[in-house]
Amino acid sequence: MLIGELSQKTKVSRDAIRMYERRGLIESTRQDNGYRTFASHTGDIILMIREAQSLGFSLRELSEIVPTAVSTGMNADELRNLLLQKAADMEQRIVGLTAMLGHLRKRIDASCPIRSSMPAVKIKR
Repeated sequence: MLIGELSQKTKVSRDAIRMYERRGLIESTRQDNGYRTFASHTGDIILMIREAQSLGFSLRELSEIVPTAVSTGMNADELRNLLLQKAADMEQRIVGLTAMLGHLRKRIDASCPIRSSMPAVKIKR
C-alpha cells in the first residue's frame, strides 16, 4: 500500500505517517522509484497509535511500546498494566499541577504578584 492510500484509509496525513516512520513506529519498504510501500496491517498500527495518543501517550512513550507490541504482541494483562501506569502518571502530574495552580493563585491575590516574594532590586539607569 502506498502512502497516499494509507493516508486515505487511516485519515492521517502523509506528514504524520512519515513522522511515525522516522520515529520507528511503523516501517515501509522502498520501491525502485523511491515510493514507500506499507504492509496492509500498518493502518491498524496507525489507528492504535492515534488511540494511544488520545489516551495521553506521547510519541516518545509509543516509540518504546509499539515496536515490541507489534513484534511480540501484548496480552490483556500487559495492556492493562500499561494503562494503569499511565493513569498513575497522570494522577501524579495532576497533583503537581494543582500545587502549581495554588501557588499561582496566591501570586495573583498578592498586591504585586511578582515583587511580593522577591527581594528588592534596584535598577540603575
